[in-house]
Amino acid sequence: MVALNAFGRILCVDTNAAKVGVIMSYPRNYYMSNDGDHLMYWVYDVFVGNELITDVPQDFMARLATHEDEKDIE
Repeated sequence: MVALNAFGRILCVDTNAAKVGVIMSYPRNYYMSNDGDHLMYWVYDVFVGNELITDVPQDFMARLATHEDEKDIE
């Protein structure tokens, strides 16, 4: 599970109030070249609320920690 940061929230439709998503794909490299500049980063497909958002950059997400035992949650 991941939480979208402010940039990630821009990718959601206006009616989607969910802030937590589930990664639905393996990571993929996204590569773009423009006038000699090269940009490469990891993207994922993320299910947020009732919406599947494709090609969400890794930098737009924050991993949520998981706790298997309730006593670990503070």
